[in-house]
Amino acid sequence: MNKKQAGETIIKFRFYEVGEGGRQSPLPLKEFRCPMMIDNELFDCLINIPNGGPVNPGDTILASVEFLSPDLVLPMLHIGKKVQLWERGVIAEGEVSAIGNEK
Repeated sequence: MNKKQAGETIIKFRFYEVGEGGRQSPLPLKEFRCPMMIDNELFDCLINIPNGGPVNPGDTILASVEFLSPDLVLPMLHIGKKVQLWERGVIAEGEVSAIGNEK
């Protein structure tokens, strides 16, 4: 197990307003699954919604993220890495805040 796998990945997301191409409605409560774009590649992820939500278009959240393929994704991440959430287009931009024991 490498150092990055020892803990959770925390990302700060800013969800786009509807007029910026964001979702038309709030995120589902508790968790949200969608592709995350990292270096122009899409990877499946699960975002654990803080306090069970809701998260509305325009909101900014700090959330833990799990990846379907952590062995592929975690080596690509570092603190400050920019990512995007994808749902029929980009709906949010994010920045990695913590990976495992790195903060």
